[in-house]
Amino acid sequence: MDCCDPPTTLNLRTTDREQDLVVRGFVALWNAQLPRPADLDADPATIQSLQTRGLLVLSDDGHIIGIHGLSARPTAHQITHPGGTIHTWCAFDAIGIPAALGLDARTHTTCPTCGQPLEVNINAGQASADPQLQLWLPTAKCEHVLDELCAHANLYCNQQHLAASIPEQAIGSILTITNAAQLGQSTWNAAATALQSP
Repeated sequence: MDCCDPPTTLNLRTTDREQDLVVRGFVALWNAQLPRPADLDADPATIQSLQTRGLLVLSDDGHIIGIHGLSARPTAHQITHPGGTIHTWCAFDAIGIPAALGLDARTHTTCPTCGQPLEVNINAGQASADPQLQLWLPTAKCEHVLDELCAHANLYCNQQHLAASIPEQAIGSILTITNAAQLGQSTWNAAATALQSP
């Protein structure tokens, strides 16, 4: 465990073509659209690569229902903002996305240890919450982002609850709410820029 040196990037390496689909898919889901990858000019190799690495989720009929942290299906994590409510893959996404988009929003999630509902307020992209809250972010190299990173990137009531659920030998970082928001701003920078473009 590392609580002193939060990562500056998630290092989820993507090609230019993959990044283009990730950003365009994010914009579509944020705007409550469920396009097919072909609607976004994605080629089969790009689609397969992103799916294999847990960076893209398609419905049974081939529509994008999960990409770049957003989920069209209900999850344990959600963002409530003036435009509505949207679900995310993990607690980090639910904090980082509204921070990157500069929103007024509220993150809703749950402590895995005790089941306590947790909230983070975002005001113009600046996050604030109970200072005891801590986010666990796996940082080991992973083959499948949804299964190996997002499934474990949770918010905890305090350090004791985090330690009770995360093995001492686990590879990752303990982030404050401020750390998580700052990392989110860099992670979703391209998506934020795309959303703001005419």
